[in-house]
Amino acid sequence: MTQPNPWNELLELVVTGRGALLPTRAALYAADLRTLCPISSGAHPYARLVLHHSDQGEVMLATWRRGGLSAPHDHGLARGFVVILAGQFLETTYRFDGADLRASSRRERTMGDLLEARPGDTHDPCAQDDGLSLHVYVPRIHGMRVYDRASRATLRVADDC
Repeated sequence: MTQPNPWNELLELVVTGRGALLPTRAALYAADLRTLCPISSGAHPYARLVLHHSDQGEVMLATWRRGGLSAPHDHGLARGFVVILAGQFLETTYRFDGADLRASSRRERTMGDLLEARPGDTHDPCAQDDGLSLHVYVPRIHGMRVYDRASRATLRVADDC
C-alpha cells in the first residue's frame, strides 16, 4: 500500500478548515523535518526550503538564526498557517492606517504555536534564538508584498522566489 504524501495531508487540513490540527500532525514529522533543515548564510535572517508545491498550495520549511527578522509582509491571496517547530519568536502584526504601516500587536511564540495567515494580514516574525518553522499555504503564495518601512516602499515578490 502506498503511503499518503504528508504534504498533501497538511494542505488538506487547511483546505478543509482543520488547520488547528497542524501542530499535532507536524509533530509526527518533526524528526524528519529537522534532517531537511536548509542552512542560512550569515547574510540572511533565515533560509527556506520548499518541500512541496502544487496547484492546491505549498509547504515550506524555514530555519532561523538568532535575531533573524523578516521584513513585514503579507501572503498575497493565500491563507494558511505557520507552525513553530523549534525556538522562540516575537511576532509583530501590522495595520495600514491610511498613511503608514503601524505595529498593532506583539506576541511571543514558541514551539507548538500556530500562527494563522489570512489574506491581507501583515506580520514579521523575529527569532529570539535559533528556530525552525513549517509554513502551509493554500493556494500557493501569489502576489506577496514585502514592506520596507524605512523607505516607505512596498515590494511585490516574484512568484518563483
